[in-house]
Amino acid sequence: MDLLHKSLKSLQAAVRARTVRPAEQACVDIAQSAIDLEARYLPPEQIEVARFYLHTQQLRVAAAAGSQSGVSGEVAALEWIQDRLALGGDQARQVDEALVALRFASDGRNLAATADHATRLA
Repeated sequence: MDLLHKSLKSLQAAVRARTVRPAEQACVDIAQSAIDLEARYLPPEQIEVARFYLHTQQLRVAAAAGSQSGVSGEVAALEWIQDRLALGGDQARQVDEALVALRFASDGRNLAATADHATRLA
Protein backbone atom coordinates (compact mmCIF):
# COMPACT_ATOMS: atom_id res chain seq x y z
CA MET A 1 0.00 0.00 0.00
CA ASP A 2 2.90 2.36 0.59
CA LEU A 3 3.77 2.32 -3.11
CA LEU A 4 0.17 3.13 -3.97
CA HIS A 5 0.06 6.07 -1.56
CA LYS A 6 3.43 7.32 -2.78
CA SER A 7 2.26 7.06 -6.39
CA LEU A 8 -0.97 8.90 -5.63
CA LYS A 9 0.98 11.71 -3.97
CA SER A 10 3.34 11.83 -6.96
CA LEU A 11 0.38 12.07 -9.31
CA GLN A 12 -1.21 14.81 -7.24
CA ALA A 13 2.06 16.80 -7.24
CA ALA A 14 2.56 16.31 -10.98
CA VAL A 15 -0.97 17.44 -11.77
CA ARG A 16 -0.57 20.51 -9.58
CA ALA A 17 2.73 21.33 -11.29
CA ARG A 18 1.26 20.48 -14.70
CA THR A 19 4.20 18.21 -15.54
CA VAL A 20 3.25 15.55 -18.04
CA ARG A 21 6.02 12.96 -17.73
CA PRO A 22 5.89 12.62 -13.95
CA ALA A 23 2.08 12.40 -14.17
CA GLU A 24 2.33 9.63 -16.78
CA GLN A 25 4.81 7.69 -14.67
CA ALA A 26 2.66 8.06 -11.57
CA CYS A 27 -0.33 6.71 -13.52
CA VAL A 28 1.66 3.64 -14.56
CA ASP A 29 2.81 3.15 -10.95
CA ILE A 30 -0.78 3.40 -9.71
CA ALA A 31 -1.93 0.89 -12.31
CA GLN A 32 0.83 -1.49 -11.19
CA SER A 33 -0.38 -1.21 -7.61
CA ALA A 34 -3.94 -1.92 -8.73
CA ILE A 35 -2.80 -5.04 -10.59
CA ASP A 36 -0.90 -6.19 -7.51
CA LEU A 37 -4.03 -5.76 -5.39
CA GLU A 38 -6.23 -7.58 -7.90
CA ALA A 39 -3.78 -10.45 -8.41
CA ARG A 40 -5.23 -12.42 -5.50
CA TYR A 41 -8.72 -12.36 -6.95
CA LEU A 42 -8.40 -12.59 -10.72
CA PRO A 43 -7.47 -15.56 -12.89
CA PRO A 44 -3.78 -15.65 -13.85
CA GLU A 45 -4.64 -15.11 -17.53
CA GLN A 46 -6.32 -11.78 -16.75
CA ILE A 47 -3.38 -10.66 -14.63
CA GLU A 48 -0.93 -11.44 -17.45
CA VAL A 49 -3.03 -9.48 -19.95
CA ALA A 50 -3.16 -6.54 -17.53
CA ARG A 51 0.61 -6.69 -17.01
CA PHE A 52 1.19 -6.89 -20.76
CA TYR A 53 -0.93 -3.78 -21.32
CA LEU A 54 0.81 -1.97 -18.46
CA HIS A 55 4.23 -2.68 -19.94
CA THR A 56 3.11 -1.18 -23.26
CA GLN A 57 2.20 1.97 -21.35
CA GLN A 58 5.49 1.99 -19.41
CA LEU A 59 7.31 1.64 -22.74
CA ARG A 60 5.50 4.71 -24.06
CA VAL A 61 6.48 6.68 -20.95
CA ALA A 62 10.12 5.58 -21.31
CA ALA A 63 10.13 6.53 -25.00
CA ALA A 64 8.68 9.96 -24.25
CA ALA A 65 11.43 10.46 -21.68
CA GLY A 66 14.07 9.49 -24.25
CA SER A 67 15.16 6.42 -22.30
CA GLN A 68 16.49 3.82 -24.74
CA SER A 69 17.41 1.49 -21.89
CA GLY A 70 13.91 1.82 -20.43
CA VAL A 71 12.36 1.05 -23.82
CA SER A 72 14.64 -1.96 -24.34
CA GLY A 73 13.77 -3.31 -20.93
CA GLU A 74 10.05 -2.98 -21.59
CA VAL A 75 10.37 -4.74 -24.94
CA ALA A 76 12.07 -7.64 -23.17
CA ALA A 77 9.36 -7.69 -20.49
CA LEU A 78 6.65 -7.79 -23.16
CA GLU A 79 8.39 -10.70 -24.89
CA TRP A 80 8.56 -12.63 -21.61
CA ILE A 81 4.95 -11.94 -20.71
CA GLN A 82 3.79 -12.89 -24.21
CA ASP A 83 5.03 -16.43 -23.53
CA ARG A 84 2.54 -16.64 -20.63
CA LEU A 85 -0.47 -15.26 -22.50
CA ALA A 86 -3.13 -17.81 -23.38
CA LEU A 87 -3.38 -16.90 -27.05
CA GLY A 88 -4.17 -19.11 -29.96
CA GLY A 89 -4.32 -19.02 -33.73
CA ASP A 90 -4.56 -15.64 -35.40
CA GLN A 91 -4.36 -13.74 -32.13
CA ALA A 92 -1.03 -15.38 -31.22
CA ARG A 93 0.33 -14.72 -34.72
CA GLN A 94 -0.71 -11.06 -34.59
CA VAL A 95 0.95 -10.52 -31.21
CA ASP A 96 4.10 -12.32 -32.39
CA GLU A 97 4.29 -10.12 -35.49
CA ALA A 98 3.68 -6.97 -33.45
CA LEU A 99 6.43 -7.93 -31.01
CA VAL A 100 8.87 -8.52 -33.89
CA ALA A 101 8.10 -5.02 -35.22
CA LEU A 102 8.45 -3.62 -31.70
CA ARG A 103 11.84 -5.31 -31.22
CA PHE A 104 13.03 -4.13 -34.66
CA ALA A 105 12.12 -0.50 -33.89
CA SER A 106 13.73 -0.72 -30.45
CA ASP A 107 16.92 -2.31 -31.76
CA GLY A 108 17.04 0.47 -34.37
CA ARG A 109 16.89 2.97 -31.49
CA ASN A 110 13.81 4.60 -33.01
CA LEU A 111 11.92 5.59 -29.87
CA ALA A 112 9.00 7.21 -31.69
CA ALA A 113 8.39 4.13 -33.84
CA THR A 114 8.77 1.85 -30.83
CA ALA A 115 6.18 3.86 -28.90
CA ASP A 116 3.88 3.75 -31.92
CA HIS A 117 4.18 -0.04 -32.14
CA ALA A 118 3.52 -0.31 -28.40
CA THR A 119 0.37 1.76 -28.76
CA ARG A 120 -0.94 -0.56 -31.46
CA LEU A 121 0.10 -3.63 -29.48
CA ALA A 122 -1.77 -2.44 -26.41
